[in-house]
Amino acid sequence: MFYTRSTDNGRTWVLPRDITSGTYPAGYARNVLACGPGHGIAHSNGTLICPVWITRGEPGSKLHRPSDITTLYSKDRGGTWQIGEVLHSTEEIPNMSEHAPAQLPDGGVMLNIRNESPKQRRAVACSPNGYSDWTKPAHDDSLIDPVCFGSLLRYDESTLLFCNAASEHARENITLRFSFDDGATWPRDVTVDPGPAAYADIAAFGGAVYVLYETDPNIVLSKIEIGDTRNV
Repeated sequence: MFYTRSTDNGRTWVLPRDITSGTYPAGYARNVLACGPGHGIAHSNGTLICPVWITRGEPGSKLHRPSDITTLYSKDRGGTWQIGEVLHSTEEIPNMSEHAPAQLPDGGVMLNIRNESPKQRRAVACSPNGYSDWTKPAHDDSLIDPVCFGSLLRYDESTLLFCNAASEHARENITLRFSFDDGATWPRDVTVDPGPAAYADIAAFGGAVYVLYETDPNIVLSKIEIGDTRNV
């Protein structure tokens, strides 16, 4: 695992630094480790939080299963990194993998998680700090998913955004959803692309939301003007 940074908006980058030694959870025979693949967050208290998923496969193998999840975090702006508490997959929510974090109003952190449950639903877990004392992962029955990456974003103090391929059957129908109660419900949504599409990540800037997603054979960037999110 390597870490690098830019101080000029990505024009140039410092030499990557190997931080692999900090990615082995205590008592966990970590084999494969993968970031994201979406964005991490900078917590309001300064902690950098990067979602990662890990596997317990045989050393040297590239198996993606069985898999669990955790976060890498830094409390000194990337000077040092530590790995957080592991959230283990369960019989109900097997093979949790790619996930996305967002800060909650009370300072806690929510993860929205890909998993391989036959329910075809996203899973959710929360922590008071983004790296320990996680709640037991539970399905969000309102967020259908074909087992694919999805993205979570804090838009403003009252709005969470979630974007994924909203289908139980195939990687298709990229949809942006809005929650005004910290993910308890998702009453509004915008269809970004109803056709075949898969991984999607989101960012917000200047009153608009940008959705970067993959189709075959293109990568598409869609801009959605938000204004008052409650009236979308």
